Amino acid sequence: MVDRRKKTETHEREAERANLTLIGSSISKDKNKKYYQFKNCNHYQDIGVKEVREFRFRCQTCQELKLSQEASEQNLTLIGAGKNAQYRYYQ
Repeated sequence: MVDRRKKTETHEREAERANLTLIGSSISKDKNKKYYQFKNCNHYQDIGVKEVREFRFRCQTCQELKLSQEASEQNLTLIGAGKNAQYRYYQ
């Protein structure tokens, strides 16, 4: 299903308040998400419109980099996601 809705002024204002730039429709074609750029790190990500409105999101690229760095400080290697969002597999 293709998202035929255009970016609206409301979505743009909500993105500005959340320190994001609204780029356009979701890359994954999810009608509840939009494609944003983070202003502080310049990464791009699909984020739900509701999550932006409620400030319930984080840059997944930066999060993965942070976890990898923390793992290397402990002489570990981050292998991948664990059983849920609070766990990761390390070697």
